[in-house]
Amino acid sequence: MHIPTRTEPTLQELTSGQELTSGQELTSGQELTSGQELTSGAVADLAPYKPEPGTDVAVEAFRFPLSDMASLYHRIRAACPTERGCVIEIFSPNPKAGVTSLAYGIGQVAAEFSGQRVLLCDGTGTDDLLRLNWMVMRKSLERLAAYDGVSVPVGLVSCRLDSNVTQHEMLAGVSRYAEALRKFRGVFDLIVIDVPASSVSDLGPALSKHVDAVVVVVESEKTRAPLVKSLLGAIGANGGHVAGIVLNKRVEHIPKRVYRWL
Repeated sequence: MHIPTRTEPTLQELTSGQELTSGQELTSGQELTSGQELTSGAVADLAPYKPEPGTDVAVEAFRFPLSDMASLYHRIRAACPTERGCVIEIFSPNPKAGVTSLAYGIGQVAAEFSGQRVLLCDGTGTDDLLRLNWMVMRKSLERLAAYDGVSVPVGLVSCRLDSNVTQHEMLAGVSRYAEALRKFRGVFDLIVIDVPASSVSDLGPALSKHVDAVVVVVESEKTRAPLVKSLLGAIGANGGHVAGIVLNKRVEHIPKRVYRWL
């Protein structure tokens, strides 16, 4: 019996109208436990993520090979017009496509191997991105924008885009988020925003014109090409720039050694 071979996410252009095929299983997640409290300046106020009582903090996450994630990071970064203060937005047409894990992996590469100040911004309202990264800013990005002199150390930190608001209210707050992002371009080298799937919220396309690059995550065997093309059109209509499409959860149903005979 042949066991399909898993392949890693690839950044590519969508070229056909056919249904995207194949898939890859989610592997394991990690549970955040503890960590000492840190502060960096009077405003940043960093501390370990602490979920609400009764919240299950286990998050399913992909285990991406470092070399593949580094390659993906550099290709995405090349699409940014500035070396410092680059803002990228990642989302998908449908939920559970692996967007949060991808956002975390890109940020981790930038922080740990490029020595950058990286902010992971959770716009989904689920806190999933915060659970993957143990160092979290207590205030949301929108509230931090009211302060001056924010400073953070080199490394990876995360925060909510906003707090205690519905997705509808977040959509109405796009102009405020845009102003906050403009301000924090001078604080961080890279800002990665994880937003809900476009089938759940219009926040991604609406925010796209205020970021440098958008990465669309496509889930194999679940996302149809017409849906992706519709999303690309919505991003373009809002003034956004798509850096590329990540085809995620893909397996090769034919062993690699067989391809050379085809």
